[in-house]
Amino acid sequence: IKPSKASFTTWTVDDDGPADFHTIQGAINAASLGDTIYVRNGTYYEHVVVNKTVSLIGENRETTIIDGNGNGTVVTIIANNVTINSFTIQRGGGQFPNAGVFLNEHHSNIITNNVIKENAYGIYVSQSSNNYLTENMVKNNTNIGILAYFSWENSFKGNVITNNEIGIYLLNSYNN
Repeated sequence: IKPSKASFTTWTVDDDGPADFHTIQGAINAASLGDTIYVRNGTYYEHVVVNKTVSLIGENRETTIIDGNGNGTVVTIIANNVTINSFTIQRGGGQFPNAGVFLNEHHSNIITNNVIKENAYGIYVSQSSNNYLTENMVKNNTNIGILAYFSWENSFKGNVITNNEIGIYLLNSYNN
């Protein structure tokens, strides 16, 4: 008996046109482990919770926007091996712990090639390890661009961090 090969699906999301879904959260809810969610250009007024291993890929980081509408955390990752690539993630709430991206107690995630702006915290990594934050533009966040709290062995490479109260803050974190 030959072992069966896993079959992964690519779902499409478009806020104003034909697609599998009109919201990112709807696609995440329907996806299976290992699926890819391709998000077409547009502005998605959502608070996204990624609770399973999927890849979220935006069409263009300047024009594929997840907007928190001025409150809460915009993207919360509560799974391992998640990829977030090519989005503008903006306008989360202005107070702690609201962030553009909040990664809590999970590992081996990739956050790359995004614009993360106008949140209290750009990217907040809490009690997590072996995550890769690369090639992001983290700007105009009211508190900290990238905060690592009790986190270890994460990689922060090639990020451009400007106009935040504090650029990068590693609190009780090591081997990053």
